Amino acid sequence: MFDAWAQLDHSKDPTPNEVEEVATQLFKQIDSDESGCITADEFREKLTELSLGEGMSTEDLSAIIQEIDEDNNNRIELHEFIDYVMQILDAK
Repeated sequence: MFDAWAQLDHSKDPTPNEVEEVATQLFKQIDSDESGCITADEFREKLTELSLGEGMSTEDLSAIIQEIDEDNNNRIELHEFIDYVMQILDAK
């Protein structure tokens, strides 16, 4: 899943375009039904697949989705995912 991330040159800060490209690739990998949004089930499935979601409660998962979900529709759209990834990188 993180192949796109690994391809970035980590010796320098990625450009916004690079971040958007990587975030888009990650989003597409998580959006397993290709609906254009990530549901809680898709998110949990991918986290579990990566051994990141083990022991994560439904409440924990909901909190993460709420943090990313700007329009509060309980789904993560591509633009929300990109915004979130950019926020994470700005915090570094």
